[in-house]
Amino acid sequence: IGHLKSMSSFLKDNCRDKCICYGAGGATTLLFHLNPDIQQWIDCVVDSSRAKTGKQIGGTRFTVLSPPVLEERTGQSVMINSMEYFDEIYNELSAKFKGRNFSYLKVIPNFQIYGEPK
Repeated sequence: IGHLKSMSSFLKDNCRDKCICYGAGGATTLLFHLNPDIQQWIDCVVDSSRAKTGKQIGGTRFTVLSPPVLEERTGQSVMINSMEYFDEIYNELSAKFKGRNFSYLKVIPNFQIYGEPK
């Protein structure tokens, strides 16, 4: 529970306006239900899985969007909510959306901020 409360503070301090949450798996659903305050820092939830896009995350206001929505955005923070696939997702997004001035937030297992690669 301490980690979840710290996560709220981390997002409050490091989200540019509101974060894009990348990853709509069980970890995100659990996160939103264990600490509903986190939802106030989230603008939208994005996932590359066609099986998840267009579906509601139960008990929340979020409908999962597909990655092309990121093409319409710039300068936001992207919270990657996946421990197992963080590196893969970060590398893909930072290459594809280079120049969009996104920052990438790692929240599992520790808090870290990644900027655009130079």
